[in-house]
Amino acid sequence: SAPLDALHRLIEGHLTHRELLVFLSFQWRPDTFDLDAGGCRWLPYSETLDEFFLRGQKLGVFRIDIGAPALTEIFSSLIFGLVDAERRGRIARAGMAALIEQFFLNGACNYQT
Repeated sequence: SAPLDALHRLIEGHLTHRELLVFLSFQWRPDTFDLDAGGCRWLPYSETLDEFFLRGQKLGVFRIDIGAPALTEIFSSLIFGLVDAERRGRIARAGMAALIEQFFLNGACNYQT
C-alpha cells in the first residue's frame, strides 16, 4: 500500500542521514521542544509526521486507538534510539531499516504464544 511504501521510504530517509540524527541527539536538552525555548523549529517535522500517520489511520493502515501524535513520538524515539544504539556498538547497521519497520508495525509481541 502507498502508506506502507511511504513508511519504508521515511525510515530509509532517516537512516541515510544517521550522522545528522546522532548530532541532533547530542544537541538535545530537556527544553528542546518547548516553544518558548525555540522548539518551534521542530514543528514542521512533527506536524508532517502527525499528518502522515493520520492519513495512514484514515486509510486503515495504522491503528486508530493510538493518536497520530503518539505514533510520531514512537516513530521518532525508535529511529533516534536505534541509531544511537548502533553508534554505541549495541546493534548492527545491517538490517536496521527492516528492524525499525517490523517493530513499528508489529511490536515485540510473539503472537504465536
